[in-house]
Amino acid sequence: MVTYAAKKEETPYLNYEQDILYKPLVKLIKEYESASHGGLNAFNLGGKEGGHKPIGSGNSTTDSLGGIIKPLTERTVGEVLQLWKNARDRTNPYYVWATGDWQMIPGTGEAVLRGDYGPIDVKDTDLFDARTQWKFGKALIDYRLRGNAPGFTKEWLGLSNVPTAELQSAINQVRLNLSSFNKLSKEQQASTKLQHEDPGAYAYKQSSQTRLNDKKNLPIGTMAILGGKKKYWAGETYEWQTKGSFNSLVKKNYFDENPFSRTAKNLLGEGVIYNESLLIGNK
Repeated sequence: MVTYAAKKEETPYLNYEQDILYKPLVKLIKEYESASHGGLNAFNLGGKEGGHKPIGSGNSTTDSLGGIIKPLTERTVGEVLQLWKNARDRTNPYYVWATGDWQMIPGTGEAVLRGDYGPIDVKDTDLFDARTQWKFGKALIDYRLRGNAPGFTKEWLGLSNVPTAELQSAINQVRLNLSSFNKLSKEQQASTKLQHEDPGAYAYKQSSQTRLNDKKNLPIGTMAILGGKKKYWAGETYEWQTKGSFNSLVKKNYFDENPFSRTAKNLLGEGVIYNESLLIGNK
């Protein structure tokens, strides 16, 4: 009897690296490896003719895998790892061979998790979803970028159906993309990624920056993170100050709309009268 797991609606995953920087190779690998059987949820149970002809191909959203119909993207890395381990015992019906977008096979998947292809931030409890699968895919692509087309066709047999010149062109384009991106400052890189991955947050940040740049109309006491530290706007004369410095200016009444009144009060011996509401507390 096959068990059906409750289906969940997936949120589209936007990743600047996968969608833009690595796109030429990502497109080819998905097209020739996993797209026809469900992409992230594609699987097979082995292959013949040297692995060029898959057997038991399916889509885990509709086909049983490990005795249950449950998308790979809703299983944990630990669950997938167990299915990979079960593949060593072909008398065990609950196994998988190639999985997901990158058609990761047991030996390769386990090697990636061990860090053999480079550092990878993945735990057994993580979902084997788009975010996690990209970490696997990126590790493999980065490793293969050390070489050329033959290394990619060894990793993904489906790429042997791509003309060598086309595959090498994709490899060269990804290298160029990465080289150009790495020449940007950390701040520019972060901004570029944010614009693609979270347009709403990017637009808000841009509007906030526009507001901060309008110094003539910027309210006294406006807080901003500058150089990783909280700073407070003290007007065009004193500009951005730390909390302590800003409060010191407030207590000296430097923000009085009429600076002559401050002088008069001091001359009359009234002491400095200031607007306590401007003081920055533990914000």
